[in-house]
Amino acid sequence: MANHMSTHRVPALLDALDRDGHIEDRPALEAFVLERQGETELPLQFRVLIGVGAAIAAACFIVFLVTANLIDFDDEPGMLPTGLVFIAAAIGLNRLSRTAQTIAGSFLLQASFAAMAAGKFLFVIGFHGILDTYWTVPL
Repeated sequence: MANHMSTHRVPALLDALDRDGHIEDRPALEAFVLERQGETELPLQFRVLIGVGAAIAAACFIVFLVTANLIDFDDEPGMLPTGLVFIAAAIGLNRLSRTAQTIAGSFLLQASFAAMAAGKFLFVIGFHGILDTYWTVPL
């Protein structure tokens, strides 16, 4: 998608949008475009590697919590708040990743994905411990 977008000339596109009345503040839009001009989108293979790395990181989060005795799989309801903390951290990291540059944003997005995966896993296990039925996992 990024390759097709780069074939257009930005001034011609801004002129066309301005002529059709779609732009209210052209100087602000031009400043925004110039600010983002140096950033490039990460290639697909890097994004796939980031996803695989985030899945491994989620497993490492959980193993670390178990090894450090911060969570106990025998106390399933106790994992519910830990899962919610991880989910909240993931939401915060995701919002931070939107404001960061390409590499930093990618790292924060990967950390967000890992925290979300770990949080959802812990939340489901904790919810399962509260209701004590195997139907909670698919629900």
